[in-house]
Amino acid sequence: EKKQVRYAFLMLSIFTFCLIQLSSNILNASTTTLGKRYIEIGVGYVLPGDEFIKEWDPVLLAYGAAINLPINKNLDGGISVSQLIADGKVLGSHLKSTGSELSGSLTYSFSPNQLKNPYLKISYGSTNTTVTNEDTSVSISDSYNAYSVSIGSELFYDLDVIFNNKKDRRLGSFLLTPEISYTKIDDLDSAVITPSLGYGIWFIKKYFWNQTISYEFEDGDFSYETSFLILF
Repeated sequence: EKKQVRYAFLMLSIFTFCLIQLSSNILNASTTTLGKRYIEIGVGYVLPGDEFIKEWDPVLLAYGAAINLPINKNLDGGISVSQLIADGKVLGSHLKSTGSELSGSLTYSFSPNQLKNPYLKISYGSTNTTVTNEDTSVSISDSYNAYSVSIGSELFYDLDVIFNNKKDRRLGSFLLTPEISYTKIDDLDSAVITPSLGYGIWFIKKYFWNQTISYEFEDGDFSYETSFLILF
Protein backbone atom coordinates (compact mmCIF):
# COMPACT_ATOMS: atom_id res chain seq x y z
CA GLU A 1 0.00 0.00 0.00
CA LYS A 2 2.89 2.39 0.76
CA LYS A 3 4.29 1.77 -2.72
CA GLN A 4 0.88 2.49 -4.20
CA VAL A 5 0.57 5.73 -2.27
CA ARG A 6 4.07 6.81 -3.29
CA TYR A 7 3.25 6.00 -6.91
CA ALA A 8 0.09 8.09 -6.52
CA PHE A 9 2.27 10.89 -5.07
CA LEU A 10 4.45 10.85 -8.18
CA MET A 11 1.57 10.66 -10.65
CA LEU A 12 -0.32 13.46 -8.94
CA SER A 13 2.79 15.61 -8.86
CA ILE A 14 3.25 15.25 -12.63
CA PHE A 15 -0.47 15.70 -13.28
CA THR A 16 -0.60 18.87 -11.18
CA PHE A 17 2.31 20.22 -13.20
CA CYS A 18 0.54 19.50 -16.49
CA LEU A 19 -2.64 21.18 -15.27
CA ILE A 20 -0.88 24.25 -13.96
CA GLN A 21 0.68 24.64 -17.39
CA LEU A 22 -2.85 24.68 -18.78
CA SER A 23 -4.14 27.17 -16.19
CA SER A 24 -1.14 29.49 -16.54
CA ASN A 25 -1.45 29.48 -20.32
CA ILE A 26 -5.05 30.56 -19.95
CA LEU A 27 -4.12 33.36 -17.59
CA ASN A 28 -1.64 35.05 -19.92
CA ALA A 29 -2.95 33.88 -23.28
CA SER A 30 -6.51 34.56 -24.36
CA THR A 31 -6.75 37.64 -22.15
CA THR A 32 -4.21 39.20 -24.50
CA THR A 33 -4.60 42.92 -25.16
CA LEU A 34 -1.40 43.48 -27.08
CA GLY A 35 0.39 46.79 -27.08
CA LYS A 36 -1.10 47.79 -23.73
CA ARG A 37 0.51 47.94 -20.31
CA TYR A 38 -1.60 46.24 -17.67
CA ILE A 39 -1.79 44.08 -14.59
CA GLU A 40 -4.15 41.11 -14.40
CA ILE A 41 -5.69 39.05 -11.62
CA GLY A 42 -7.59 35.85 -12.40
CA VAL A 43 -9.30 32.84 -10.83
CA GLY A 44 -10.67 29.68 -12.39
CA TYR A 45 -11.08 25.94 -12.25
CA VAL A 46 -10.11 22.80 -14.17
CA LEU A 47 -12.41 19.81 -14.73
CA PRO A 48 -10.01 16.87 -15.24
CA GLY A 49 -10.75 14.35 -17.97
CA ASP A 50 -8.73 11.52 -16.41
CA GLU A 51 -10.97 9.16 -14.40
CA PHE A 52 -8.35 8.59 -11.68
CA ILE A 53 -7.97 12.34 -11.12
CA LYS A 54 -11.75 12.85 -11.21
CA GLU A 55 -12.13 10.47 -8.27
CA TRP A 56 -9.39 12.32 -6.41
CA ASP A 57 -10.72 15.83 -7.03
CA PRO A 58 -13.38 16.55 -9.69
CA VAL A 59 -12.85 20.33 -9.59
CA LEU A 60 -9.35 21.82 -9.29
CA LEU A 61 -9.02 25.48 -8.31
CA ALA A 62 -6.54 27.86 -9.95
CA TYR A 63 -5.61 31.49 -9.50
CA GLY A 64 -2.83 33.85 -10.51
CA ALA A 65 -1.62 37.27 -11.61
CA ALA A 66 0.22 38.67 -14.61
CA ILE A 67 1.77 41.84 -15.98
CA ASN A 68 2.14 42.84 -19.63
CA LEU A 69 4.68 45.41 -20.83
CA PRO A 70 5.01 46.50 -24.48
CA ILE A 71 8.63 46.47 -25.66
CA ASN A 72 7.99 48.09 -29.03
CA LYS A 73 5.14 48.39 -31.54
CA ASN A 74 5.16 44.68 -32.40
CA LEU A 75 6.57 43.01 -29.31
CA ASP A 76 5.12 42.51 -25.81
CA GLY A 77 6.77 40.94 -22.78
CA GLY A 78 4.83 39.29 -19.98
CA ILE A 79 5.43 37.74 -16.56
CA SER A 80 2.88 35.61 -14.72
CA VAL A 81 2.56 33.63 -11.50
CA SER A 82 -0.13 31.02 -10.96
CA GLN A 83 -1.14 28.27 -8.57
CA LEU A 84 -3.30 25.17 -8.86
CA ILE A 85 -4.72 23.22 -5.89
CA ALA A 86 -6.16 19.70 -5.83
CA ASP A 87 -7.48 18.03 -2.68
CA GLY A 88 -9.09 14.62 -2.11
CA LYS A 89 -8.65 10.96 -1.20
CA VAL A 90 -6.51 8.45 -3.12
CA LEU A 91 -6.21 4.79 -2.05
CA GLY A 92 -7.77 5.71 1.28
CA SER A 93 -5.29 8.53 1.95
CA HIS A 94 -6.09 12.24 2.01
CA LEU A 95 -3.70 13.82 -0.52
CA LYS A 96 -3.38 17.51 -1.31
CA SER A 97 -1.37 18.75 -4.28
CA THR A 98 -0.22 22.31 -4.89
CA GLY A 99 1.55 23.54 -8.00
CA SER A 100 3.09 27.01 -8.39
CA GLU A 101 4.54 28.43 -11.58
CA LEU A 102 6.55 31.47 -12.61
CA SER A 103 6.69 32.08 -16.35
CA GLY A 104 7.76 34.69 -18.87
CA SER A 105 6.60 35.26 -22.43
CA LEU A 106 7.27 37.24 -25.60
CA THR A 107 4.42 37.94 -28.01
CA TYR A 108 4.87 39.24 -31.56
CA SER A 109 1.95 41.11 -33.16
CA PHE A 110 1.67 40.90 -36.94
CA SER A 111 -0.93 43.70 -37.26
CA PRO A 112 -0.65 45.90 -34.15
CA ASN A 113 -3.53 48.30 -33.41
CA GLN A 114 -5.70 46.71 -36.12
CA LEU A 115 -9.17 45.21 -35.70
CA LYS A 116 -7.69 41.78 -36.52
CA ASN A 117 -4.28 41.17 -35.03
CA PRO A 118 -2.74 37.69 -35.43
CA TYR A 119 0.15 36.96 -33.08
CA LEU A 120 2.81 34.42 -32.14
CA LYS A 121 3.81 33.84 -28.53
CA ILE A 122 6.71 31.94 -26.97
CA SER A 123 6.80 31.35 -23.22
CA TYR A 124 8.97 29.49 -20.73
CA GLY A 125 8.09 28.62 -17.16
CA SER A 126 9.31 26.83 -14.05
CA THR A 127 6.87 24.92 -11.86
CA ASN A 128 7.22 23.45 -8.38
CA THR A 129 4.68 20.84 -7.25
CA THR A 130 4.16 19.47 -3.75
CA VAL A 131 1.93 16.51 -2.86
CA THR A 132 1.18 16.09 0.85
CA ASN A 133 -0.46 13.23 2.70
CA GLU A 134 -2.71 15.16 5.09
CA ASP A 135 -3.06 12.08 7.32
CA THR A 136 0.67 11.62 7.94
CA SER A 137 2.07 15.06 6.94
CA VAL A 138 4.50 13.28 4.60
CA SER A 139 5.13 15.18 1.37
CA ILE A 140 7.21 15.05 -1.81
CA SER A 141 8.17 17.92 -4.06
CA ASP A 142 9.46 18.16 -7.59
CA SER A 143 10.25 20.85 -10.14
CA TYR A 144 9.75 20.95 -13.88
CA ASN A 145 10.41 23.41 -16.68
CA ALA A 146 8.38 23.78 -19.84
CA TYR A 147 8.07 25.97 -22.91
CA SER A 148 5.05 26.67 -25.08
CA VAL A 149 4.44 28.10 -28.52
CA SER A 150 1.06 29.68 -29.24
CA ILE A 151 -0.63 31.20 -32.26
CA GLY A 152 -3.79 33.22 -32.08
CA SER A 153 -5.53 36.41 -33.08
CA GLU A 154 -7.21 39.37 -31.44
CA LEU A 155 -10.57 40.16 -33.02
CA PHE A 156 -11.82 43.58 -31.91
CA TYR A 157 -15.47 44.63 -32.22
CA ASP A 158 -16.83 48.12 -31.52
CA LEU A 159 -20.52 48.07 -30.58
CA ASP A 160 -20.97 51.69 -31.70
CA VAL A 161 -19.99 50.67 -35.21
CA ILE A 162 -22.02 47.44 -35.17
CA PHE A 163 -25.21 49.19 -34.05
CA ASN A 164 -24.47 52.45 -35.92
CA ASN A 165 -24.69 54.48 -32.74
CA LYS A 166 -24.95 58.22 -33.45
CA LYS A 167 -24.82 59.40 -29.84
CA ASP A 168 -21.80 60.79 -28.04
CA ARG A 169 -21.67 58.02 -25.44
CA ARG A 170 -19.98 54.74 -26.32
CA LEU A 171 -21.93 51.49 -26.18
CA GLY A 172 -18.65 49.69 -25.50
CA SER A 173 -16.40 47.20 -27.25
CA PHE A 174 -15.37 43.60 -26.88
CA LEU A 175 -12.49 41.35 -27.87
CA LEU A 176 -12.49 37.73 -29.04
CA THR A 177 -9.20 35.84 -28.80
CA PRO A 178 -9.00 32.33 -30.28
CA GLU A 179 -5.67 30.62 -29.62
CA ILE A 180 -3.99 27.23 -29.80
CA SER A 181 -0.91 26.32 -27.75
CA TYR A 182 1.69 23.57 -27.86
CA THR A 183 3.39 22.94 -24.52
CA LYS A 184 6.44 20.68 -24.05
CA ILE A 185 7.55 19.59 -20.59
CA ASP A 186 11.30 19.13 -19.97
CA ASP A 187 12.44 15.62 -18.98
CA LEU A 188 9.00 14.18 -19.81
CA ASP A 189 7.64 12.79 -23.04
CA SER A 190 4.41 14.69 -22.47
CA ALA A 191 3.33 17.42 -24.85
CA VAL A 192 0.01 19.26 -24.54
CA ILE A 193 -2.02 20.84 -27.34
CA THR A 194 -4.63 23.23 -26.02
CA PRO A 195 -7.11 25.36 -27.98
CA SER A 196 -8.75 28.21 -26.08
CA LEU A 197 -11.19 31.03 -26.66
CA GLY A 198 -11.28 34.27 -24.73
CA TYR A 199 -14.09 36.83 -24.61
CA GLY A 200 -13.48 40.23 -23.05
CA ILE A 201 -15.33 43.51 -22.55
CA TRP A 202 -13.85 46.97 -22.05
CA PHE A 203 -15.14 49.34 -19.37
CA ILE A 204 -14.25 53.07 -19.50
CA LYS A 205 -11.30 52.21 -21.77
CA LYS A 206 -9.16 51.27 -18.76
CA TYR A 207 -10.72 48.17 -17.26
CA PHE A 208 -11.12 44.87 -19.06
CA TRP A 209 -13.08 41.80 -17.93
CA ASN A 210 -12.23 38.54 -19.65
CA GLN A 211 -13.49 34.96 -19.62
CA THR A 212 -11.62 32.05 -21.17
CA ILE A 213 -12.53 28.45 -21.86
CA SER A 214 -9.99 25.83 -22.86
CA TYR A 215 -9.85 22.14 -23.72
CA GLU A 216 -6.76 19.93 -23.59
CA PHE A 217 -6.85 17.20 -26.23
CA GLU A 218 -4.70 14.50 -24.63
CA ASP A 219 -6.59 13.95 -21.36
CA GLY A 220 -9.79 15.87 -22.07
CA ASP A 221 -9.27 18.47 -19.34
CA PHE A 222 -11.70 21.40 -19.54
CA SER A 223 -10.97 24.70 -17.86
CA TYR A 224 -12.61 28.05 -17.25
CA GLU A 225 -11.02 31.26 -16.03
CA THR A 226 -12.21 34.79 -15.40
CA SER A 227 -9.88 37.73 -14.90
CA PHE A 228 -9.75 41.52 -14.60
CA LEU A 229 -7.19 43.72 -16.30
CA ILE A 230 -6.30 47.25 -15.27
CA LEU A 231 -4.31 49.45 -17.65
CA PHE A 232 -1.64 51.70 -16.19
